[in-house]
Amino acid sequence: MKSSSAKILGQKEAEEATFRAIEHLNKSAFEYGNLDAGMTLGNIWLWGGNPPSVIQRDPRKAMDAFEWVANLSGNATAQANLAFLYATGFGGALGQNLTHVGDQSKALLYYTFGALGGDYAAEMALGYRHWVGIGTPQSCQEALPFYKSAAEKSMRTFNAGPPGGRHMPPTKVRLSDHDGGVYGPEFYQFHADRGDATFMFRLARIYYYGFGSAGDSIQDFALTNGRNYLKSFKWFNRIVRAVWPRDPEAATSPNGHAYQNKQGQWQTPTVGTYDANKDPKQPVDETHLVAAGLSAGYLGRIYLRGEGVPRNNAKAFLWFSRGVTQGDRESHNGLGIMYRDGLGVRRNLEKALEYFQTASDAELADANVNLGKYYMGVDPLSAIPYFDNAIKNGDTYQSYYYLAEINALNAGQTSKPEFCPIAVAFYKRVAERGDWFEEVFWKAEKAWADGDEVTALLGFLMMAERGYEVAQNNVAYILDRHKKRLRLPKEQISGNATDRLALTYWTRSAAQDNIDALVKMGDYYLDGFGTSSGQPQPEKAAACYQTATNTHLSAMAMWNLGWMHENGIGVSQDYHLAKRFYDLALETNSEASFPVALALMKLYMRSVWDYVIHGDSKYLLVFTSASDEQSGSGWWSLRRLRDELTRRWLGISPPPGANPADEAEVNVPVDGEGAGFDAAATQRALEQDEDPVEWARNARERDRMLGEGEEEDDLFLAGNTGDDFLETAGILFLCLGLGCDECVRVFRQQREQANIRAEAEQAHAELDEALGELIQPQAAVVPPANDTNDPTPPDDLADLAAQIRTAAEIAGADGETNEQREGELENRNAQIEDGLRRRTRTDEEEAN
Repeated sequence: MKSSSAKILGQKEAEEATFRAIEHLNKSAFEYGNLDAGMTLGNIWLWGGNPPSVIQRDPRKAMDAFEWVANLSGNATAQANLAFLYATGFGGALGQNLTHVGDQSKALLYYTFGALGGDYAAEMALGYRHWVGIGTPQSCQEALPFYKSAAEKSMRTFNAGPPGGRHMPPTKVRLSDHDGGVYGPEFYQFHADRGDATFMFRLARIYYYGFGSAGDSIQDFALTNGRNYLKSFKWFNRIVRAVWPRDPEAATSPNGHAYQNKQGQWQTPTVGTYDANKDPKQPVDETHLVAAGLSAGYLGRIYLRGEGVPRNNAKAFLWFSRGVTQGDRESHNGLGIMYRDGLGVRRNLEKALEYFQTASDAELADANVNLGKYYMGVDPLSAIPYFDNAIKNGDTYQSYYYLAEINALNAGQTSKPEFCPIAVAFYKRVAERGDWFEEVFWKAEKAWADGDEVTALLGFLMMAERGYEVAQNNVAYILDRHKKRLRLPKEQISGNATDRLALTYWTRSAAQDNIDALVKMGDYYLDGFGTSSGQPQPEKAAACYQTATNTHLSAMAMWNLGWMHENGIGVSQDYHLAKRFYDLALETNSEASFPVALALMKLYMRSVWDYVIHGDSKYLLVFTSASDEQSGSGWWSLRRLRDELTRRWLGISPPPGANPADEAEVNVPVDGEGAGFDAAATQRALEQDEDPVEWARNARERDRMLGEGEEEDDLFLAGNTGDDFLETAGILFLCLGLGCDECVRVFRQQREQANIRAEAEQAHAELDEALGELIQPQAAVVPPANDTNDPTPPDDLADLAAQIRTAAEIAGADGETNEQREGELENRNAQIEDGLRRRTRTDEEEAN
């Protein structure tokens, strides 16, 4: 009782304190003209209190506060917040008559004021509106200066960091990617504690780059991304000390005369020289040695930047030098930075370029960026290949900025419009990737994790207005009718309004090359969600699926398009095209094997049924495989079904040259004689920029599947027995259906042949009777006495009767459906007509 009473009392005290604070803010703002107090009030009414039960959000009051600040001082941030509320009408800020429709003209006006005032969010939003044409004509040239300004702000923040630039903010993640949960670093920790160098290195990298574990402070998370430099240093150091247990004195002894650094300041060298021959290494296995070389590069980076430890150029130089002896590309790039900027060593641009070039040849993105930045000052066009290579090797920030600068320069000087879209797209990417000073996205993500869907929607809506594709996708995901996550707010959005809003953001996400969003657009049009009439529009759905299919990336779009062709919805009914799209879905994603098998079973049954009912051979085109053989597809052709069933049933390996879509190639390391150690390949395997969460999940699943006494290779033989059983069962059912089809077809053919024979026999009988009547009277004719010819019926008349009988046999054999028989019948008719003409001429000659 006491605890519950204290809890209630504490809550009441918190509410009273909050209300008192609101009163003070109101007085300070509106009576004394304190602009900061007005902005604070606006944010409180917009976002609500913490906890939300203390202060309910009131967007209408927030709008009043922001408008008061904007009118009084022209505050750019207040203008941007006003623009957002006018654009979305969030929470009924514009009244009941504009439910989430907004006032786009006023939104554009306030975004313009905010952008001209230098507000980063307003610049992003206004640039996006001009770029895609929201509330204003689409204009790349109008969008360019706003995105350029935002990108320059971001780049200045990046360069203000330690040598090499600041760490990038965490990558924005779609809410749909969170489904299924995530794993932390505990799995790596388990193996790293047992001395596995591979796991120690991966664990150290996770702590260095962060693993997305947000703490209580959103700002701290936005800046650190869950990084822990001390733990990272510990694991890197543990790896290298097994190879280099002691540090030589010469590498940390100052050497040389004073020199000028990059800023033109004179300083004394603090770094000595490094001699690999005087730095002995302890014997370790090859994999550990490679991991040590990579870890040396990271330790050099940590000392150079002062991350978790005091900055120490001498130790940075030592560890970079050790990494260079092991061929580590990060170490080459680090020494290049030190010689370029004169960090503890005498500046030597020639040496710096040599180190950068070596790292660039090893496909390091940062080294290509450094070379590109050097050549930008010499000849901007010669720098383009380096930036292009950096992007190919995974750079997500600097290369885009410098390429945008080059394209913007060309667009301004040459007046060629084709350069503008590239510059805008790259500036947009830079501004979105380097938004260190924006916390809205992380606030929305944390609210979603805490179950506060309204706050999450508000944050993602803000970021979506600024053109962030991930935020647009998240807004649509929250409002998705299929997920039934949120119908918000129910009292203000009625009918189809929520679906229209969801479709709007699916469309905007798809316009920024999100294929999954494009497929969702098709789903909405197919079901009639969010359309202006509220009715399905299958033609638009088919267009969405077809566009997604053309990318060769979405198995779902291919499957949907196959279903539409099978049922004739939105497109013409075509079983052959339906089968083709089902096959493409399987080739695109092997995990679609079971649903594709079921769809094809149903398609085959429908084809057989329609053939039996309608008798049209076009329904049997799905069983043909000639075109499939040429295209390399045709998994579900009859011959391949038989071969695959036999192979799976008997456990036979696939034949050489089998379709890669049928059997995934697995490369398993082989030890023993003839097995070489590829150090470069090992480095790439350790350094690869894979998702650590996904890697941990796969590794944990692999360990779980391994039973006692099993080796890892056993997984490739029996790890998917359940899937194999389902696939085999599906193939068996399919073969059973095809067998039934064959029986029905044979029975139908036999019945048709019996009918043909009965009709032919009846025709023969009628013809014999008619011929008997024709021949008998002519046989009784007595020629004149003076006629010397034989009195028996002429031979040509008997031949004529035989020809008539033969023609009747041909006619009784269902000649209407056989071109060959029709030809024979025509020949026989011609012979009969010729015989009749000859007989007529003979009679006339005798009469004369």
